[in-house]
Amino acid sequence: MDRKIKIGSISAGMALVAFPLGGWLPAALAAGAGYLIGDKQFPKGEKPWRDLTELLNEKEHGRLEFKSSLCEDSKRKSPFDGIIKSVVGFANSDGGEILVGVSDQAEILGIKDIVREYGGRDKFELSLRNALRSNIDSSIEKICRIKYESIDEHTIVRIEVEKSNFQVFTKQRGDFFVRDGNRTVALSAKEFAHRNRDDS
Repeated sequence: MDRKIKIGSISAGMALVAFPLGGWLPAALAAGAGYLIGDKQFPKGEKPWRDLTELLNEKEHGRLEFKSSLCEDSKRKSPFDGIIKSVVGFANSDGGEILVGVSDQAEILGIKDIVREYGGRDKFELSLRNALRSNIDSSIEKICRIKYESIDEHTIVRIEVEKSNFQVFTKQRGDFFVRDGNRTVALSAKEFAHRNRDDS
């Protein structure tokens, strides 16, 4: 079955502007507003997102992680701890993308219940961004971007993480995570020292 994808609200200064008559306004390009990839226009200097259907068909791997919901472990201080861990792991490895609202089997579940709990999309995204800024020892805007996307009548959150040029840690505990296949793992002090020797 073909999946129907619709781009929803875009954050971090990104915008897609549709025009009537079934196309994108050529004058926007002439004015230096961006460039076209297929039938989508992207702001100048902003790279396009990967095709969502292709990502879902890839299943989880070293640069792709699915999360059906936020962390529900009562021992964790923040419901965003799982996402924070994954962002740090991707940043310290080869980068990657996190899809929230998708099961491990690539089933689209959506984030309707999560958004309702936070009182709407804007409040949920604000809480997510604040959690990342408060818990990651790095400039979040430099290593990740976030957007909503609709597919099969569900909305999911996409978090794309760039490979960092410097080591990224969690703020409070100073944890260092990396990707190991399709898992995010913490390195011990010994493993961290060994990794640094190998990189030098």
